[in-house]
Amino acid sequence: MNRLAKTFFAVTVIICLSFANELVAQNPGKVWMQYAAPEEAGFSSDSLRSVLDLYEKNGASALMVVYDGNVLLSKGDIARRYDCHSMRKSLVSALYGIYSHQGKIDIQKTLKELGIDDTVKLTEQEKSATIQDLLKARSGVYIAAFGEAKSMKNERPARGSHPHNTFFYYNNWDFNVLGSIFQKETGVGLFEAFNESFAKPLEMEDFRPIDGRFWRDTSVQTIYPKYDIKMSARDLARFGTLYCNAGSWTNHQILSKDWISESFTPYSTTDHVSYKESYGYLWWIQVLDDSLPMYSALGWGGHILTIVPKEKLVVVKRHDTYSGSGGDTWTGTYVRRIVRAHVLPPKSNPNLVPLEVRTRQMEFVDMTEASLKKYEQRIWLNGRPRRIEYGNYGLVFDDWFVLHPVSETRFYIEDFDRYMYFKFENGKRIFDRIE
Repeated sequence: MNRLAKTFFAVTVIICLSFANELVAQNPGKVWMQYAAPEEAGFSSDSLRSVLDLYEKNGASALMVVYDGNVLLSKGDIARRYDCHSMRKSLVSALYGIYSHQGKIDIQKTLKELGIDDTVKLTEQEKSATIQDLLKARSGVYIAAFGEAKSMKNERPARGSHPHNTFFYYNNWDFNVLGSIFQKETGVGLFEAFNESFAKPLEMEDFRPIDGRFWRDTSVQTIYPKYDIKMSARDLARFGTLYCNAGSWTNHQILSKDWISESFTPYSTTDHVSYKESYGYLWWIQVLDDSLPMYSALGWGGHILTIVPKEKLVVVKRHDTYSGSGGDTWTGTYVRRIVRAHVLPPKSNPNLVPLEVRTRQMEFVDMTEASLKKYEQRIWLNGRPRRIEYGNYGLVFDDWFVLHPVSETRFYIEDFDRYMYFKFENGKRIFDRIE
């Protein structure tokens, strides 16, 4: 065994043993509880101020730090649903864990067995990739996909350059196809499945099936849509706590321990300037300071959901990327500051209080279904077509933003936190602007 192989084996052992032995976090109840003071959990209030300073410097919009199933820190709008960006992939990884455990998905099936092809026809070599390869981002299929960043396109390997499961490439084609395979194999909608498998049993407070969507871009030659999911910080914290407690929730095993262990196995390792980062089943893995394993769902614009089982910690940070580019991830910096603030053992019976959540209070006017349907239309915005349609959640923009009427000409765009304006032309409601 060469030196590189020995190192990789040692890191794998650290991660797997830590995960197997350290998962003892509690689960929150229907209402989040918060430590009355950080000292109740053994943390220094003075030291934790550096975490809040980092939050301000980072330009973040929401932060939740959960220790042993209760809230240690909370800042910003934790109930607002922000776009998860690439954190969506880790959420879908969990769905594969549920349905593969039920025997409804076989992750060893190949693309050929699944009947997967694309606008650009796949070769026989490419069709030999398995679902498991896609979960690892090691499919060896290198063709265009929806939602690719410019850097992803520039770094895409040449077609046929790597057989499946031999090379890691952070590949939106793999991720998008997983969404379609899931629905094809199970016969269940992706977002409905997440709602039933996780949102309901974990008693998430904000997630709804409408908070997921599929979208396409006609300029890209592929048949597989990109899926988007938006979630609140407090709901992501519940999802992370499930993983921190080895898939158990109120004495019920929702997600199998074996699947979590497989998901957190470092199948690929990438070198960065100052640290090493690995990739499991759609989860990022990092061993902080060579001794503290942590597992992250990361999204463009600085979004993080990080699980540190050894410390019974879950860290969620959100950015308002609807308004701009967000901020930096700084995952390790946040975790280091939180861990260093843990100076004493927690109290055996800590004083807990219900978490206060401030939500915007707004008044909307009542409108009938018939009136709302008069606003239905297709518009062109920011370089692509959008829709305003009436459905189960009322009037909805772009398939996932609910519109709340403030007046006949102004609607509040839920989660996006903007207003949509209409004007009247010949008795018709015509989209005017968003601001």
